[in-house]
Amino acid sequence: MAIDLPAWFAQAAALQPTPERPSPEELYRFTVERLRAEALQDGIPPEVFQAVAAVAPPALPDFWRRLQALAAFLREPEAKVLILAGKRIRNILRKSGEEVLREPEPERFAEPAERALWEELRAIGERAERAAASGAYREALGVLARLAGPLERFFTEVLVLCEDAALRRNRLALLSAAERPFRAIADFVELPG
Repeated sequence: MAIDLPAWFAQAAALQPTPERPSPEELYRFTVERLRAEALQDGIPPEVFQAVAAVAPPALPDFWRRLQALAAFLREPEAKVLILAGKRIRNILRKSGEEVLREPEPERFAEPAERALWEELRAIGERAERAAASGAYREALGVLARLAGPLERFFTEVLVLCEDAALRRNRLALLSAAERPFRAIADFVELPG
């Protein structure tokens, strides 16, 4: 059984008799930095380590499985396209400045590329998230690779930050839904691509 580090550190910090005790977040960061040295020594690229650290996996074995799966995936031909798509999603969501609070409404899709992305996301999104939740990160990345084509088409054919506020919000919701399975593994913005 893996230890949930943030919960364990919160309990440990609460038991310290001094008011100058480190926070659970500081203890987690300290532990992760110790893991960084071991990962780099084992050949894990620094960007892969940073991408996994950015989503703060709570258990070290899980952290390590993500590192290994992502490092292996970077050698696959579809990795570059998927990484660029993941970065583009995050950049558009960040640039919009809008908080996405809901799921997209398929009846509002105005372009075929929106519907195609939504249909592929519905077909594989849950499967990728389930694989990631079970620790099968390599499988999850393989499933996510199927989004590369629909995302590329979406970015070519659809203006996300359009003038129509309802259409813009719906497109941002679609991108937010597309980002979830990525974030279940790592923060793709940190990866080279």
